[in-house]
Amino acid sequence: MKQQLVLVAGIPAFFLASVASAALVTETFDSAASATANGWTALGDGVNGQVVGWSNTSDAGGTAGEGRAQLTKGWPARDGYRDLTIGGAFNINNAFSFSGQLDVFFNNTDVEAVNIGYSSTTTDHVAGIMVSRDNTTGEYRWGVIFSSPIGSNGTSGNQVDIFAGLGPTRTLTSGVDRTFTFSYDPAGNGGLGTVTASVSGAGDPVTVNLSSLQRTELGDTSWNAFGINRIPLALVSSASNQADFRLDNLTYTVVPEPTATATLLLGTALLARRRSRRA
Repeated sequence: MKQQLVLVAGIPAFFLASVASAALVTETFDSAASATANGWTALGDGVNGQVVGWSNTSDAGGTAGEGRAQLTKGWPARDGYRDLTIGGAFNINNAFSFSGQLDVFFNNTDVEAVNIGYSSTTTDHVAGIMVSRDNTTGEYRWGVIFSSPIGSNGTSGNQVDIFAGLGPTRTLTSGVDRTFTFSYDPAGNGGLGTVTASVSGAGDPVTVNLSSLQRTELGDTSWNAFGINRIPLALVSSASNQADFRLDNLTYTVVPEPTATATLLLGTALLARRRSRRA
């Protein structure tokens, strides 16, 4: 089930921005049909052993029905299971957040990294929680990732990747139910932006304060999808190198649809403004 909730923080001059920054949907993956109707699309299912899409299981917790992405190392970065109908695109100037339940199963010590969060349908840049293998220990750890396209904002010819966390205290063990949270506030850190993220039972939360250069370099980045997808950190593919992710009970920010409530609140604001002029 996908439900949208719009919370309005303020109506006057910043009415539309307030609505956009507080539109949340929930996805509980009640059935394959409902997930599809809600915009969830599998890409790469059946390719080189990948299993992507709705699953009639409950590994992440709760009742049967969850999202699944068993991804193979080395295959296209946009392979995964994502909601492609979030109403538009977010950029580094927009606030967004997400939370949910997670379980992951590793069958090999050489699985590539994945992103849980926002991504693009046309480029490889992402914003979210990254799960990646440590090359030295073989452990799987989580952290925060922001990435931009090459030459973002015309200031350089380099791709910008911001990683944080991924330390030994943030190790994920296979087959453990967890909850996760992620929040980006563009007004935090003196207006440069702050990210906070957490995964239960796997170390302390991560906080990232963007630098002025990072904020500038991320200026041309945008994300128009939400879910789980592979991050391109290796070139060699192998069907034996896979990680199997399960997601459920997700809540995430979307670009809001026009609603009767929003229209009513806007009308109320305009009426109040008209009355104040008459006073």
